[in-house]
Amino acid sequence: MFLFTLILSRLVPLLLLFSVCLVAARYLHDRVASRSALVATAVFWGLVALGPALAVPSATRSGLLIGAQQAYLSGRWESADRQFALYAQKGGDLTPSVQFGWGISLMNLSLWKEADGVLMSGMNPDVGTLAPRLADLVGMCRYYEGRLADAARALRVSRDSSNAYLRDYFLGRIGEQQNSGEAIADYERSLSRLPHFYPAAYQAIRLHLQKGDRAAASGILDRFRLERRQSPEDQTRARLLQASIDGREPIPPAREFVIVQR
Repeated sequence: MFLFTLILSRLVPLLLLFSVCLVAARYLHDRVASRSALVATAVFWGLVALGPALAVPSATRSGLLIGAQQAYLSGRWESADRQFALYAQKGGDLTPSVQFGWGISLMNLSLWKEADGVLMSGMNPDVGTLAPRLADLVGMCRYYEGRLADAARALRVSRDSSNAYLRDYFLGRIGEQQNSGEAIADYERSLSRLPHFYPAAYQAIRLHLQKGDRAAASGILDRFRLERRQSPEDQTRARLLQASIDGREPIPPAREFVIVQR
């Protein structure tokens, strides 16, 4: 549906341009025909040809954008990046939708700095003016770049409620590295929004076990298990965490999860 809407939005202006050229060609032909049939014919066909000539740059950009969005939706990240880049080089508008698709493609390639640049380009020179869903992505990119203070600022100005669990998780990661003492609270806030979010469960359980609070760690793991049907991978993860809670395995080590979206 998204691609269909995109194609229509690009096709309608082109058809309108062709129609205007045809109407203008017929009008001028009729005005000039009484004086010179040759000139009238030349004017008519000249205006008819003008439509396609004017449409070529727009049609080229449209083709690149449609191809880029198709690649993005199918997870072909390198192809999406290449076509988004060509679209921008040819003067395509970096709307929030384009920034989102291109930024996600770059993030899936672990090109954090490049993704940050795309997300902050166009009409959004300051993180405070970003579209809600873009601010979270900027914060994630800056976190993986190691720009912790800038990442926290981007995450805190976000207004996207659908990504609140991710925002809290990354604020927890930043807080843990800055020794703010708020990391566990941030991880648990993330889990209150999405209890089966494994990275937050892992980090919260790890920190509770480091503090010696096995009951709190066990409670988090119980909620993780109850929230959805467990996949084989989730079952393996839960067993390993349970072994650590029970003291049969060491406390889980510090671990960085690379989290991207689609």
